[in-house]
Amino acid sequence: IARPPQLPQIHIPPLTLQPIIENSFKHGFADLSDRMRLSVTLRVGGDQIEVDLRDNGKGYQRPIRDTDTLHSIRERLRHYLPNARIETENLTVGSRTLVVIPLRASGPS
Repeated sequence: IARPPQLPQIHIPPLTLQPIIENSFKHGFADLSDRMRLSVTLRVGGDQIEVDLRDNGKGYQRPIRDTDTLHSIRERLRHYLPNARIETENLTVGSRTLVVIPLRASGPS
């Protein structure tokens, strides 16, 4: 986990990051138990926080937007933080999920 020394306080909706990490272990690392690597990098830039999750697993095995987990996370973000977004991609090795959360978001409290 890499993070800047100072992070602004922000509310991340429950069950946003945890399912992404769980999916990395459940699907991406099924056959890689001795070589698993998962990195979480937090960055603050301007008016947003980026949570960059990368793994060295098998990557997404079906179209990325079709997964039930990512759909649920997108809907949760849309409800709580309408200006937040989530981006996913397969890498040469593994996958990447980027969650971008605005610091001055409006939404349900």
